[in-house]
Amino acid sequence: MAAGKGRQFLPAPVGGQDAQKNTDDRIDELQKVEIVRGRLYRDRELPAATDVPIHHALGRVPVVLIGVPYSKAGTPTAGFIRDRTRGVSDKFDPKEYVVLRADDYGVTMYVDLWIF
Repeated sequence: MAAGKGRQFLPAPVGGQDAQKNTDDRIDELQKVEIVRGRLYRDRELPAATDVPIHHALGRVPVVLIGVPYSKAGTPTAGFIRDRTRGVSDKFDPKEYVVLRADDYGVTMYVDLWIF
């Protein structure tokens, strides 16, 4: 970025009310970033070929990042995790739930999810 373009950050004032206001302003700014309000779900169980609703309570349609699926069976598996939220929106409100499905694995899979 060229000098003078983009966002400028000023050094934080030191001491008392100025320091507290600066801290409050920075926290307010960070809380507006949607990724900060996300939720991490660890070891979510996805039985084979079953739609699994996961309540997120964000009040809006979220972004879902799915970690690497794994099996506790200890055998190699191949398949894929599908986001079925839009396909079953008549049953589950996308502003409240995401719906995931593990297909073609043949066993129960587990995933970590970051929903924001």
